[in-house]
Amino acid sequence: FELGSYQYGKALKTALYSRHPDVLVSTFEELVRRGAVHVALNNQNDRTIVRVLRFATHYVEKPQFTDTMLVVFETVFDIYSAYVGKSAFFHREILNAQKKIGASLAVMQRMERSMGIMEMIVHSE
Repeated sequence: FELGSYQYGKALKTALYSRHPDVLVSTFEELVRRGAVHVALNNQNDRTIVRVLRFATHYVEKPQFTDTMLVVFETVFDIYSAYVGKSAFFHREILNAQKKIGASLAVMQRMERSMGIMEMIVHSE
């Protein structure tokens, strides 16, 4: 596998085009563990980055993947924010990702408030 030989970009593309979500998630998790997400995502074409965004957008709400997907989003935004205005296709996907992250954050905030209320009830007895 390409991760062993430090071919992070190639490993990412292989996982991305494998069409197996578990392979891609574990590849991202390993890239995060190695601190290599930036290296893997750098110098990719817009189609590849859009596939990454769509995947991350789909899996960001799953609690076991949220932290990893947020690292992916942050890295994509860090590397490719300058290209947003140059590709309508890419721009649209960035906007979709932004909306999804915003919606996910709103749900998490509501859950956090509910947890606070539940803690108050439990500790008041």
